[in-house]
Amino acid sequence: MSTFTYIVIGVAVIVLIAMFFLRPPKHEAALKKAIATHNIDALYGLLLEVQGGARQNAFEIAMRKMWDAYERELAIDLLKKMVPHLNDAPVMHTWLRNVIEIEPELARKKFDKAWLKATFKAHLAAKPPAPSAKRPGPLGV
Repeated sequence: MSTFTYIVIGVAVIVLIAMFFLRPPKHEAALKKAIATHNIDALYGLLLEVQGGARQNAFEIAMRKMWDAYERELAIDLLKKMVPHLNDAPVMHTWLRNVIEIEPELARKKFDKAWLKATFKAHLAAKPPAPSAKRPGPLGV
């Protein structure tokens, strides 16, 4: 084989490796699809595949991205489906508190009072900072 052939093969291998490592994670694609189609089934399925604390992290990321994109009803639908799988996780109850406090009309629409009473564990939800609490700036001061 000539030097040129080895170079072409080497470049092809590097491109394939780069494509493998630079592709977006499955959950990113599922999240984009969920937002585009307003169907969370694929995202929900992927979250169920994730184990342990990584599931809480993946759930937090998905919720934050949908919430920030103002896909709040979709985020609430995901939250409700994930309750049985993250019932004792603080992230679940923090998001329940967020919905109740930030979107009370959606909370009334999406959450049955009996379901909410049986599900929400306020002691697990992260406490919001006190209004007078000084928050650190971008440099931590």
